Amino acid sequence: MKTNFKELAPDGRLLLVALIIFIVTLVASIPAGVAAWFAQKNSPLLTISDASGTLWNAKFEGVSYNRIVLGDVTAKIQPIALVAGRLTADITSSGGALAANGRIELTPSRLSVRRMKAEFNLGTIRRYTFFGARYQGVARLDAKFLSLSRSGCKSDGAIVTTNALDSLAKKWSGTGFPLKGPVLCENGVMNLHLAGDSREGAATINVSVKPDLSFTMIASAEPKRREVSKTLELFGFRPRAGKLSYEAVGVLKGVGS
Repeated sequence: MKTNFKELAPDGRLLLVALIIFIVTLVASIPAGVAAWFAQKNSPLLTISDASGTLWNAKFEGVSYNRIVLGDVTAKIQPIALVAGRLTADITSSGGALAANGRIELTPSRLSVRRMKAEFNLGTIRRYTFFGARYQGVARLDAKFLSLSRSGCKSDGAIVTTNALDSLAKKWSGTGFPLKGPVLCENGVMNLHLAGDSREGAATINVSVKPDLSFTMIASAEPKRREVSKTLELFGFRPRAGKLSYEAVGVLKGVGS
């Protein structure tokens, strides 16, 4: 039988509040090193060089994931959320591949971010290439809310920008080729729509990722110069509906080397 807080006698309410405060205080005083040990035990790809402080205000130095050095991370964890079985923390990351500032919420089945501004150095990616070339540049995420779970995703005001194509574009025209677009969640599937243009033409990249991490990528290009078209065809682009199109499918397994 469930107990309604309002139905408790005054002494019972006071005791319950005192118990909650005790649990929260106890959880908050746990050393950050314990959290680092637990996180690494549950994620073999994660390494943390050093941890200081407590769960209330922790600092993790030399954080790496799958041999990508993310940097130093500070986290101000909300202990009351831990009591409810949810990790909620305001984080900052700097000094590595990831520069970020925002709030994360983590449960056994869901990862969410709120008011998140993050920039990732694409040059640290080793496992994948982009049309035969190593990734370069950065990718930025600015999101009011983005949630990923086993049942799908939810998003609100999530925008991605990247200059990943700049190095290739500058070889052809001497100018960059920035891409920008929203992250949308439709029927639980995460869809990233990137678009950009320059004096050389226009391009779009659409990526769909399902909860099982299987993905589909469709890239379309409308180059203005014939030699650029020929180069893209060497990369596997094929003429379709007046554009050059490239499609890839697979499963995301990680971004490290």
